[in-house]
Amino acid sequence: MEDYADELKKELSVVKGVARVELWGVQDKVVYLDASEQQLSERGITAENFMATLGRQNMVVDAGYVDAQQRRFRVAPTGEFSTPEEIGELYLHPTPLDLFNLPLSASTPQGADITQPEQYIRTRDLAAPQELIRIRDIAEVKAGYLEPPNTLMRFNGQPAIAIQLANVEGGNVVQTGKNIEKRLNEIMPHLPIGIEITKLAWQSDLVNTAINDFMINLLEAVAIVLIVLAIPMGIRMGIIIGTGLILTILATFILMAIFKIDLERMSLGALVIALGMMVDNSIVVADGISVRLKQGMDPKKAAIEAASQPAMPLLGATIVAVMAFYPIFASVADAGEYCRTLFIVVAYSLLLSWLIAVTITPIQCMQMLPVSKKSEDEADEYGGKFFSGYRKLLESAIRRRWLFMGGMVGLLLVSVVGFGGVRQMFFPDSARPQLMVDFWFPEGTRIQEVSERIQPVENRLMNDERVANVSAFNGSGPPRFYLPVDPELPYQNYAQLIVNTHTFKDIDPLIAEFEPWLQTNYSGAVIRVRKYGVGVSENWKLEWHISGPANADLKTLREIGDQAVAILENIPYAKDIKTSMMNPV
Repeated sequence: MEDYADELKKELSVVKGVARVELWGVQDKVVYLDASEQQLSERGITAENFMATLGRQNMVVDAGYVDAQQRRFRVAPTGEFSTPEEIGELYLHPTPLDLFNLPLSASTPQGADITQPEQYIRTRDLAAPQELIRIRDIAEVKAGYLEPPNTLMRFNGQPAIAIQLANVEGGNVVQTGKNIEKRLNEIMPHLPIGIEITKLAWQSDLVNTAINDFMINLLEAVAIVLIVLAIPMGIRMGIIIGTGLILTILATFILMAIFKIDLERMSLGALVIALGMMVDNSIVVADGISVRLKQGMDPKKAAIEAASQPAMPLLGATIVAVMAFYPIFASVADAGEYCRTLFIVVAYSLLLSWLIAVTITPIQCMQMLPVSKKSEDEADEYGGKFFSGYRKLLESAIRRRWLFMGGMVGLLLVSVVGFGGVRQMFFPDSARPQLMVDFWFPEGTRIQEVSERIQPVENRLMNDERVANVSAFNGSGPPRFYLPVDPELPYQNYAQLIVNTHTFKDIDPLIAEFEPWLQTNYSGAVIRVRKYGVGVSENWKLEWHISGPANADLKTLREIGDQAVAILENIPYAKDIKTSMMNPV
């Protein structure tokens, strides 16, 4: 399986748009030297002898060069190991301590030079000639895998290797995903039966879906704005303001391309947030022109007057609206870095809406709005029933201003109290159809035991019709495929399951059923079931650091941590409690 994963890595590395390909779950290959302790003791050989021998072999050194007339040739020494059996042919070297204790006796072979330790190694009989001992004479040399392994992975209960691909900086991840899928479709027919390739997390599909959903939402929002404007202001005014809105959005896209701002969650969300504010400037200008035209004013004069008089006040109001988002941009926290494009795109769109409102909108109004034949003195735009009723309501509020202000203060207090019941969440949960399950077993639990103990969990999830597939990562967190989530550091007693569901709506019911079962059947482990978040999300919402002087007793620190855990366990608002030091081993 590893050989096929390596071949896939080579093939995918040359796909257009792929910057890096890495493997996760590959088992480290090692060569074991198994020797009998009794045999080593009889010959006076220690582990240091093996280390001294192997440490001098296969060293990367500069072997020099040879000058031949006009050219220089590099000397490339040979002798690298190609098979484990070649290691067994090495002669054991004595350690420096062996040389220091080596006696000069009459029994030392004539002409032997004890300054060349690679020729001899001591035996128990100091008077006997030094004998040559190969590694294979006293040890079994065999190739294998590292035990215990550092990481283990399963996919739907079967051993697996994860392939992680990174997109080139500034590249189109959707197009890169299509290129990868095309290459995989070409490779898969050549793979043997039993080797399967399955998507665990495919960013290009998620991005493509998100962009398509946004474009649909954007079109719906534009249509709603046009309809809402057309009902009270007329179809012509709706077309004028709607055209300005569309031009503003297109111009914003152009600026985003010029300044290399990608279409991502924050930049697209900024357009949705600013959508309602983009039409404000155009409404003010277009309504001013409409009023003047109904009063019989010349179209050119009406357009110039209605656009020039409120231009600076509208610009000031636009800047105030933009600066409302500046604290997010100026934040030095991770959230500021993640959301910085929110401020930039809002600034682009609102400033462009002001520019279009004072330039293009007046021209549209001159061409599309009808000119009333009434004189300026005869026409009264605000003489209708609606404005007459509004005038009476305003006059009544001014006459009874103390009662009116008291009512406003009361509504403000009610809103403040009601706001306390609103759930505060800067970044909501992601709509990804995935969830994570973290397991921390007692410190000292072997990785093989961890892998075996979570198998029933995998089986239960795979039998659930709401689950598409289950991936198990033992010994460490999985490859980082989602920016807001930091993978867990390597721990032998740690494992994580990544569960893909068919739809996002399946996650909450699945967690509601699954979490109590886990707590009942795995009481000795710390288990955490969580959904993916949008934006910067901490692995732990609240952290308390217990520290002391350099000579602080670790036992005391652990006891304080256990006391804190006991207190939190009795608080109904606390959940998923663990200490980084965990239990002593």
